[in-house]
Amino acid sequence: MDLIERLHQQPHQFVIAITGGGTSAISELLAIPGASNTLLESLIPYSQESLKDYLGFEPTSAVSQNTARQMAMRAYLRAKQLDSDGSVIGLGSTAAITTNRDRKGDDRCFVAVQSDHHTAEFSLVLDKTSNRQTQEQHCQTLILSAMAHGCGLEDNDLNYTFEKNKTSVPQTINTQMRQAKAPMPWQQLLVGTTDSTHSGDASPQILFPGAFNPLHEGHLKMIAFAEQKLGSQVTLEISTFNVDKPPLDYLDMQDRVGLLQNHPHIFTNAPTFLDKSHLFPGASFIVGYDTIIRIADPKYYNDSTRERDTAIQSLHQNQHRFLVFGRSLGDAYLTLKHADIPTALMELCDEVSETEFRIDISSSEIRAKSAAE
Repeated sequence: MDLIERLHQQPHQFVIAITGGGTSAISELLAIPGASNTLLESLIPYSQESLKDYLGFEPTSAVSQNTARQMAMRAYLRAKQLDSDGSVIGLGSTAAITTNRDRKGDDRCFVAVQSDHHTAEFSLVLDKTSNRQTQEQHCQTLILSAMAHGCGLEDNDLNYTFEKNKTSVPQTINTQMRQAKAPMPWQQLLVGTTDSTHSGDASPQILFPGAFNPLHEGHLKMIAFAEQKLGSQVTLEISTFNVDKPPLDYLDMQDRVGLLQNHPHIFTNAPTFLDKSHLFPGASFIVGYDTIIRIADPKYYNDSTRERDTAIQSLHQNQHRFLVFGRSLGDAYLTLKHADIPTALMELCDEVSETEFRIDISSSEIRAKSAAE
């Protein structure tokens, strides 16, 4: 039986988003009877602006593993909208194949699938001596193979063979696959049945919100300082949901846990401090100067000072404290005393002065340096 026919017999339904090569996979799926059993929706955000609009932000690179996974997450969330009770999977694919303009770097294809319980990414480096038709066929093969993997039809290596056309991803080409199978608390967080992976009876007393991508020496010293000053253990809090970007997927979460060096941590669906306050009333928060400025900025409250002041009042009512560390911004080192914030918010803050603590390092700088190398 042809693989596409087998896909059409599965209980899983897909939303598919493809940019670059591999778009022929959609027509292949539609050409076989039963496509309505498999496809909820297919999209081709082909231009740079279309891809930006689809993701909700401009990706660092249009053709990368991260972009494929973010596309898959958007597709998954769309699939949940279209069929909230069904077994749905989002697929994202982005490829750079041979073209009529000069382009540096490898010809390559990245595909990702996202479900309630699983994230997988597939990477294929294409032979640059192949013509566009051949490269398109390989991208199509990888996309359909990823769908088969998402449905559990194939094993985990990428040497898939299609009965219809007898083609497979060539062994001489570099193919890779990574996956993460989520524990139940992560699944519950993504599907929305819980807002936090915290499972203990007692709520954390000190929360350090951040992305921690990566956790670096500055974070570690801030944790040690806060624990000594406040007399309690610090718990790292990572919001998997972001106001402007798709949620973290399970590979993101798996990678992030690997960077946390066994520090206590929780994942939440709490992108704002008001959300965090509802989940953990009474907690003290470790923040930097730039974060306390954002908490006071009306633009994060629909440009309404009234909404901002109401949120700050809620922070008062839930008895929060903010331990505010300084931050090097440009040529200046700014601490709480430099902050122009409402009095009501200032009343909740405790300053860490420059003489007490200063370290000039950031995760973004580390990532930029790593990318340059």
